[in-house]
Formats: sequence, structure tokens, C-alpha cells
Amino acid sequence: MSKKSWTITLALATAFFGVATLVSFVMGGCSTCIETTSGACVPMHCHYAFIASGFICIAGAVASAVNLPGFGASAHRALAAVELSCAALCAGAIGAIGICSSASMHCHQTLHVVLSLLAAAAVVAVVQLAKANPKDAAKPKMRL
Repeated sequence: MSKKSWTITLALATAFFGVATLVSFVMGGCSTCIETTSGACVPMHCHYAFIASGFICIAGAVASAVNLPGFGASAHRALAAVELSCAALCAGAIGAIGICSSASMHCHQTLHVVLSLLAAAAVVAVVQLAKANPKDAAKPKMRL
């Protein structure tokens, strides 16, 4: 992959993770509270899902921003794998913590935006993994 195309994919991945971070923190989950039996008000679980996804997206944005063209192919592959795992972990965190059950709630709209951005970041990371070192990919493979 040329230096220019590598820089473009880095900028795309950083932008996707950055916007997903902003969406997770700014749009976030539902703003209403659940009243406990003691009378306290606690945020809904979708609030915590988007806080967790925001911090994981920060890690993905840092990994994609650090993956500069001057590094070797093994570093490119390792950081692209970190980007891909951050996208998967972020989507998994939202699914594991959960969002509200009603489709008309605010957190469902936020979920669609965040998951779309994470899917785009994952596609860019897969392209980076596949194209990190085309010379090694073109070498003949070992045969049995």
C-alpha cells in the first residue's frame, strides 16, 4: 500500500473512531433516571453502555492515529488488529451492557449511528490488515 493511501486509511479510521466517540459521549443513552426503592435516581443501563463504548473508541482512535506510514509492516498489522478489535469490543460492550427495550427511545438512534461508524472503522481496519505488506502477501506459500 502506498504512503498516500495508507495515510488516507489512517485518516478515515481516526475520523470514524473519533466521531463514534463524540456520538457516544454527546448523544449518549437515555437522559431519564430509574428511581430505586430507596428513592435514589440512577441512570439507565444504556447510559453506561455508551460511556464504555466511548472509552473503547478513544483507544481505537489512538491506535489508528499512531499507525504512521513510517512503521514497519509488522507494526502496521499489529495496530490494524488493535483497531479491528477495538471496533468489535465496542460493539460487543454495547450489546453486553444493553440498551433500552423500546425502539422509540433515544438510545436506539444513538446505537444505529455508533454501530454504522464502527462498521466503517472495521472495514478500514480489515483493508489495512490485508494491505499492510503486499510483498509478503505475494510470496509463494508453503506447500505440503
